[in-house]
Amino acid sequence: MPCLAAGRWLYQPGRPHGHFLTIELPPGHATALLQQLKQRGIHADRRGERLRFGFGPYHDSADIDRLLQALRSLPPVVSPGQ
Repeated sequence: MPCLAAGRWLYQPGRPHGHFLTIELPPGHATALLQQLKQRGIHADRRGERLRFGFGPYHDSADIDRLLQALRSLPPVVSPGQ
């Protein structure tokens, strides 16, 4: 997914973690992507430059498909000065 290409997925096998997926992005990217996802009806949040997708028992495969479709539709986020 081009919109996440500049990011670093945060996952460490064997370490405790919540039920969310986190990607650390270059400065400004998390805010821009969060706004674009919100426009597509996708709810996510961020912590600094980390974009977080939360999953719960109320989500189903259609929700995941909608998220993936939205992410695939987003263009790469270009940092200022590029």
